[in-house]
Amino acid sequence: MNKSIHILIPIRPVPMSTKIIRMANGRPKVMKSTKSLVWQNQAKPFINKAFAGKDIIDEPVGIEIFYYFAPPKSWPKEKKRLALAGKIRPTSKTTQGDVDNLTKGFLDSLVAGGHLKDDSLVVSLFAAKYYAPEERTEAKVVGEES
Repeated sequence: MNKSIHILIPIRPVPMSTKIIRMANGRPKVMKSTKSLVWQNQAKPFINKAFAGKDIIDEPVGIEIFYYFAPPKSWPKEKKRLALAGKIRPTSKTTQGDVDNLTKGFLDSLVAGGHLKDDSLVVSLFAAKYYAPEERTEAKVVGEES
């Protein structure tokens, strides 16, 4: 891979949550949460667009991912201003999710979409959460020397 791939997913990032166990035909069945599946389905066309005309990645890559969330509506204007200026960062597990769970969902989407052969090919990773007026995920995939 000799060029970087930029991905923009203009929807609220959703963490890959813990799997759910449900009974099916009297047996336990492990399933992904509905929110995670919905996000992956909504993100799919944006990921496909970024990878249009490109082969599946089957060599080591580095990925930078930025997750953007809207500040809570209940916050006062000054606190929102500070958040949008980068002075306050998203840290809530319950409303934004842990950065590792957000990243797991993103990487799973790349693999499930047939764009990344396996997430073990990611040899360097940077991920960060910020507040912004528009919720989205932005990522850059770059080739790494092996």
